[in-house]
Amino acid sequence: MTQPDSNDNIDTALDHAWAWHSLHTSQRAQGLNYFLLAVAFLAGAYVSTLQNRHTAIAAGIAVGGVALTAVFWALEQRRRNLIGISQAALIELESRLASTMSLDELNMTAREADSARWFSSYTRIIGCLSLASGTLFVIALVNVIR
Repeated sequence: MTQPDSNDNIDTALDHAWAWHSLHTSQRAQGLNYFLLAVAFLAGAYVSTLQNRHTAIAAGIAVGGVALTAVFWALEQRRRNLIGISQAALIELESRLASTMSLDELNMTAREADSARWFSSYTRIIGCLSLASGTLFVIALVNVIR
């Protein structure tokens, strides 16, 4: 038999869910920062090697850029899944807390999910960045091969 929800139980569960959520959202932001830095570094290296007529190295850099983009995208999908797990828990826990306290405004995670716009979604922005990066590195590789 389960015990009825107490404020202590809800608070503990919320703390746990928010810690999970915070961990993975901060990893997402750090991953994006490292990805953008690596892309900038690889793009600079690519241009430099082309200027010095080292086409084989430029091709390797372009392949590395495609691989980096693929790995980043795979990790992003994993982080997105982990964030989704915490969001589902937060929606349920905030709903219970809002009900207990008779304060619907505490349903913050559900409200945010309902108000998300297509153009401002992290998933879509990161997807567009990944697509652009991968496409540009493929174009760079084709340019070197020609």
